[in-house]
Amino acid sequence: MKLLRKRGPSKEAGEGPNLEFRVHGPAEAESILKGMSALQDILGTKEYDAVDSAVQAFFASGTSTEAEKVVETLKGRLLSDAALGMLAYHESLSRQKDEHPATELYGAHRRLLTECRSKGIEAAFRDARRRGVDEYYWDS
Repeated sequence: MKLLRKRGPSKEAGEGPNLEFRVHGPAEAESILKGMSALQDILGTKEYDAVDSAVQAFFASGTSTEAEKVVETLKGRLLSDAALGMLAYHESLSRQKDEHPATELYGAHRRLLTECRSKGIEAAFRDARRRGVDEYYWDS
């Protein structure tokens, strides 16, 4: 695992907060950097609000079945670079605050959405359920 450092997005002129990401390889690092750039591009727009709402709906799902339906319905936003950047951003901020459960949840949700992008939604959730995702992510 490697450490990636990046400045976070900022609505005002200047640079955002310093962020650190623990990445498992170049592909994950590239995905995070791409996501952070996409997030910066939509800050302060209606698209940012829409992505934020989609991410909140994903987190509010009570079971993996509900979450899968949310991802299917909102896949255009949830599987976007900006959504992955948003999750990475919150993962880094919670790590800086030593909020370990939040850090783990943001990272796990980001990785699940990344798997949805690469494997397809149904396959990613099926694999996640085999790993016991309901016991960790949701209260089922």
